[in-house]
Amino acid sequence: MPCHDRYGLPLSTSSDFAAELYQTGLDLLLSLWLGAAQTLEEAITADPSFALAYAARARLHAIQAESAEALSRIATAE
Repeated sequence: MPCHDRYGLPLSTSSDFAAELYQTGLDLLLSLWLGAAQTLEEAITADPSFALAYAARARLHAIQAESAEALSRIATAE
């Protein structure tokens, strides 16, 4: 059964732990606060097939002007 975000939208993971880490990492990313990269990496480790975690990590790479890493992560998400 898929997990849901705080708005009730389905996430592409069935791991509650990965979903929680993703939401925390996304909150950190959107606020440009420290810890986003590490938290999103933990979400990916918790569920290596969690596409949204890879996409969020790609976005953070893009913000940091790390285009090769961003493209790699978004390719994995796809």
